[in-house]
Amino acid sequence: MRHSKLIFTALIKLYPTALGAILPETQPDAQAVCPVHPVGVWPLATSKKTCPIDLTDFIDDEAFSDQDYQWYRSDKCHRVGSEEFCAFTQPSFNAGHGIALVTTSGILEKMASLPVFTDPRAQPLAWIQSASPAYQDEQIPGKGIGLVAKRPLRNNEGLLSRAPIVMVDDTAFKRLGRARLTELLTQAIGDLPETYQGEYLNLTTHLHVETHQERVYEIFMRNDFVTPVEGIREFHSVFPHVSRLNHACRPNSKYTFDASTLTQSVFAATEIAPGVELTVTYFDSIQTRSQRQLMSKHGWGFECTCSHCSATEEAIEQSDERVEQIIILQRHLDDYSATSAASPEKAELLVKSFKDEGLVTRIVEAYYRAAIEYNSVGSAAEAVQFAKLCVEEGEVLESSIRPFMNNMRELIRDPTTHWTWKFRLNAE
Repeated sequence: MRHSKLIFTALIKLYPTALGAILPETQPDAQAVCPVHPVGVWPLATSKKTCPIDLTDFIDDEAFSDQDYQWYRSDKCHRVGSEEFCAFTQPSFNAGHGIALVTTSGILEKMASLPVFTDPRAQPLAWIQSASPAYQDEQIPGKGIGLVAKRPLRNNEGLLSRAPIVMVDDTAFKRLGRARLTELLTQAIGDLPETYQGEYLNLTTHLHVETHQERVYEIFMRNDFVTPVEGIREFHSVFPHVSRLNHACRPNSKYTFDASTLTQSVFAATEIAPGVELTVTYFDSIQTRSQRQLMSKHGWGFECTCSHCSATEEAIEQSDERVEQIIILQRHLDDYSATSAASPEKAELLVKSFKDEGLVTRIVEAYYRAAIEYNSVGSAAEAVQFAKLCVEEGEVLESSIRPFMNNMRELIRDPTTHWTWKFRLNAE
């Protein structure tokens, strides 16, 4: 396969080269602002529309050469309207694990200007293993390989953090169509170092596949996460190990994407005992059981058999009633008009309903609404109490929900100067 090197200067220059020329002989050991996924969409209580980039200084510049920043384009591209989509790779990214993008040259130029690609100090240390690993790979009946807790895990404990194997531009994801997307994905994965190719191809498809191309496509469709890069574009990304996390409608783990380092990090959402499978939710699970079943079957190709979906008929009926109540309560609390039916009592009920329903990965949403609601009627002590709970639970998700966390910190500092102070009373 031919490749063209992309050099980002004042002008993009393309010239043929060989991919093998830059590979090292040995690989190193190894709807608001800031959209939240899978945490829900909350009313953004701030006018600030920035997501600051935080960089850490832990890699020696001298360990990297100019070649580490070179991008390679496959020889096959596809056009959709005025945009041409290609498969691009940077094999030396992330200590030689590499990364692939399916996007346009214009979007790639913006991505390649991010510090994570231009400053070696900003690159994630994804290959460093903890002295006491939180999990191990295990065969899960009916699910393939999953991740299982290896030792007792604490609430909010970091479990793993990984950079993506491949990222697909949202426009390409939605408009290329299966055949053309499959071709570009196959080229993208094939141009990565062999070790990373193997990590990708060992992920589950949930379906029987007969060809290599089908496997590449189905793996992507069944394992991708939505990963927005603010100011550039939304992507769909597949990560090593992170994509091995199986779905549960009431999971015990939560995750966040940090666009400044292109890393997906996973945290325990509750205390987890050794031998328990680590799970996340693949979609908005504040839905009734029948709705969740439709999502899992049509969106991911499997019938959800998690403990919540497999409960007794009585338990499922009670859960569905709580879910419907939660949806109504959120609608009331998110209504800031003078005719809103919101009240602190409804905020308290929302928090209780989240806990009763086992929504531990999303409890910050209930705390957030309760803090806003109490402050809106001038109850500063209660507002600060819930704001502190929100920050305590949400800090590990900071990279995805920073505006909301900053909003809560402002309320904690002085509830009386916060924009929500007595706004319900003033609206009457």
